[in-house]
Amino acid sequence: MGILLQFCIVAIGLGAVLATSEVAFNLLKWVGAAYLVYLGWLQFRTDAAPVAVEAEPPADFRIRDLVLRGCLVNLINPKGTVFLMAVVPQFLNPAAPLPMQYVIIAATLCFTDLVAMGFYTTLAARILRLLRSPRHIRWLNRGFGAMFILAGTVLATFSRRA
Repeated sequence: MGILLQFCIVAIGLGAVLATSEVAFNLLKWVGAAYLVYLGWLQFRTDAAPVAVEAEPPADFRIRDLVLRGCLVNLINPKGTVFLMAVVPQFLNPAAPLPMQYVIIAATLCFTDLVAMGFYTTLAARILRLLRSPRHIRWLNRGFGAMFILAGTVLATFSRRA
């Protein structure tokens, strides 16, 4: 829910930028790509801290609170906004009507996010014991950091469709 609300905020601002300025589009693209490379570098260099596992959830645990917290984290996290601002313009055709393009991108984003998070949750549940080793954490940090750097580099190569 949080990422969808954040997408709407980005879409409103991007519509204005894309409709008016090629320079703003390119600046936004390069800043977003550079930011992804920066995030990748930070992740690549992050210290390896083992994951602590609690046997049971706290007595006051409620799924509603977890969903609300996740939504708020997405809404107030500037990284998500910058990420969306770097990615979304690559898939828009400014010469075509934007509302339907935004609906398709938002639906695709929500679907892939749900599938990816479901996959990560299932995978994490199965390999949690590996995350107790600093060596394995370091390997994961470097792998994900490299993926961020690759994503930023690939995004930098996209050009605006006329």
